[in-house]
Amino acid sequence: MEEIASIIFLLSLSFLFSGSEVAFFSLTPLHKRKLRSEKTGRLILRLISSPYRLLSTILFGNTAVNSYASSLFALLSARLFYRVGISEHFSYLFDIALFTAILLVVGEITPKLIAIRHSESFSRKASYFLYPLYVVLLPVSLPFSMLLDRLLKRGRAARERPILEEINFVLKRAREENGMPPYEYRVIKESLNILTAPVREYMVPRKEIKAIEENTPMEEAFDVFLRTRHSRFPVYKNSLDEIMGILDFPYLFRKVGAVDPEKPVREYMRPAFFVPETMRLIDLIRKFRKTSEKLAIVIDEYGGTSGIITLWDIEREITGELGEETEIENVLEIKKIGKNMYIVSGDMDIEQLGEILGIELGREGTVAGYIMDISGRVPEEGERIEAKEVIFEVLQKSGETIESVKVILR
Repeated sequence: MEEIASIIFLLSLSFLFSGSEVAFFSLTPLHKRKLRSEKTGRLILRLISSPYRLLSTILFGNTAVNSYASSLFALLSARLFYRVGISEHFSYLFDIALFTAILLVVGEITPKLIAIRHSESFSRKASYFLYPLYVVLLPVSLPFSMLLDRLLKRGRAARERPILEEINFVLKRAREENGMPPYEYRVIKESLNILTAPVREYMVPRKEIKAIEENTPMEEAFDVFLRTRHSRFPVYKNSLDEIMGILDFPYLFRKVGAVDPEKPVREYMRPAFFVPETMRLIDLIRKFRKTSEKLAIVIDEYGGTSGIITLWDIEREITGELGEETEIENVLEIKKIGKNMYIVSGDMDIEQLGEILGIELGREGTVAGYIMDISGRVPEEGERIEAKEVIFEVLQKSGETIESVKVILR
């Protein structure tokens, strides 16, 4: 009877360890910011601040209890089978099959499914049990976590080293054999150093963030946009540690259309994109490309906001060009006025207009130039010109220059 009770107790521990393995590492930045103000939450944040050490503690504990439970189950089943006269070989096979099934259901599938759905509540309950083990098992977990950290870093470095070495080799050959100017060589080398640096070295720090409170009317937010010439703003609630979303003016002008100036910004914000401050710039660029985001909220190990970084910040460090200002100028050249209807500046780049509308137009020149090319003349105000999937209507002219155009998608 004692052995059965021990097995049930050990399976309960296995349930807890397996669920913790998923729950703690499924916590989102929003969960972490919420946990900062709670006593239990701070305990959880302390655990996940050293993820490799926490994982080592969980895996060590889970392996130990599963091994002990397996041994007790084997001992118990062997004794039972011996009494009924079943062979030792058969009892051994039966023991493996039955205990594997029990462990799979009780110690793996069930706790992990629960932990995925209730990661925050599971973490709260498990933290009181795990933290003493986290401290006691330090002599065991710390070496394993250090080894794991080193192996992962070495693996990543091994994958990237050949590429970096090849680039450096090509640069060196270009400088020595083809006479690459020293200035160009230095700029490219510095760019490579920038790309491998962590985000925190190039982010806009917390104290310099220009953010908008979620209840701010859109009219005031638009004034901030015009005054600062920034195209995207974090939207916060109470403090910068509670970033609720991003107010994306390029998205508003191109996709949303008419905006009620009296409504709060929270009704127009988009989901925020969070990254850890330890992420390298080259990895962040990949994330930007994959998600089509332009601004990231940089968070520290406890889920607090430590800064922001934009795609333009990275481009400026590498090339020195002010990409965001160019985007703002382009944003102000187009405005959505209704379903499939836009007003654009005659000076707007025709290729960019096509990209915004999702259709193929010309590749060079302005909207005004494109209209004159397809019509063979300078149209009059109010005149409509049909082209492919759109209709252009000239709204305003200055002499022979087309100032503004209405674009209607068919």
